[in-house]
Amino acid sequence: MFWVRAFKEIYNPTLAIKVLAMLKEKYPAAKLCMVGPFVDHSYNECLSLISELKLENSVAFTDVLLKEDWHKKSEDYDVFINTTNFDNTPVSVMEAMALGLPVVSTNVGGMPFLIRMKLTEY
Repeated sequence: MFWVRAFKEIYNPTLAIKVLAMLKEKYPAAKLCMVGPFVDHSYNECLSLISELKLENSVAFTDVLLKEDWHKKSEDYDVFINTTNFDNTPVSVMEAMALGLPVVSTNVGGMPFLIRMKLTEY
């Protein structure tokens, strides 16, 4: 999975790690790459959750990448994950679509207008 956002609470980065943990139950080789600046405490929360769930070898952080660099990095991943709690029209999601990545997203803001969603409660 590929995640591109700032590490900020409203973007809910820990959800990506929780999703990875669930996926690894069925797909042990699953990995997550998280791209973005470390803005608030959520980066440290991610580190704690990774340690708690023993996912140290399954998550990579890149900090900030130039757009061209994250586009190139995305070639190594199969799915773009958008975990935000608040959004209207995220450019990173549209870029991921343009790059040919399938997008899995929370149902917030303008997202339902960009992607067809299959809602699942869990």
